[in-house]
Order: sequence, then C-alpha cells, then structure tokens
Amino acid sequence: MRSEVKDMDAGTLVGLAIAAGVAYAVYQDAVGRGWESGSAILMAIGVFVLLIIFLPIYLFIKDNHGRTKISLAANRAIARQSGQGIKDLVIDSSEIAREVRIPKVEIVRKLLYQSVSKGEIPTGVRIL
Repeated sequence: MRSEVKDMDAGTLVGLAIAAGVAYAVYQDAVGRGWESGSAILMAIGVFVLLIIFLPIYLFIKDNHGRTKISLAANRAIARQSGQGIKDLVIDSSEIAREVRIPKVEIVRKLLYQSVSKGEIPTGVRIL
C-alpha cells in the first residue's frame, strides 16, 4: 500500500501565517497592558487555535485586567497622599506605570480615566 502525503496548499499556509501574526500581536499587546506572561501566552494560543472566538474575547476584556492593577495602585497613591494631609490629590501616570510595570504611560493614563468613569477611583483626582 502506498500512502500519499498531501501538501498544504497556499491558502492554508496564508491562514496559518495570519493566525500566527495575530496571536503574536495579541501577546505583545497583552504584555504591554500589564497582563501576566502566562495569561498572555494562553490568550495568544487561544487566538492562534480559534481566532474567530478568542480574538473578540480578547478585544472585549483586554483593558479589564490592566485597569484593575492600575486602579489598585492609584488608590494606594491616593491613600498615601490623604495620609499626608494633601488636599489636591494627583495621580502621576508615569509613577503608576513603573509600579505596575506597564511600559506605555499613555495606556496607563487611558486606563486611569476609565477607572474614574467606572467609579474605581474617586472623581476630582487630577491625572498627570
């Protein structure tokens, strides 16, 4: 008996390349938003295997994980300032970014504003 090995056609290779590229981009974005490496890897694997299911899930939840870490760090900063008797409360985005290890300050700033709008950080706090 003769077994024949089918070659992958060009469409399959292009599809795999696209899935791999999107999975890599999801991993990089997740790590840049403060996700733990293991969680980012699992999401990237899910996107590679089932792109049509996991990519929308990632796009829906991508900010939630980082926002939680950022709002906790911001509330600690607010508590420190309140304990020192400071009336004009200020959150320094670059300081929070260093604390939660998110390399892009603009992502931290965006997530801080989201946290304020969701009530996770008190209103009236200035964000730098």
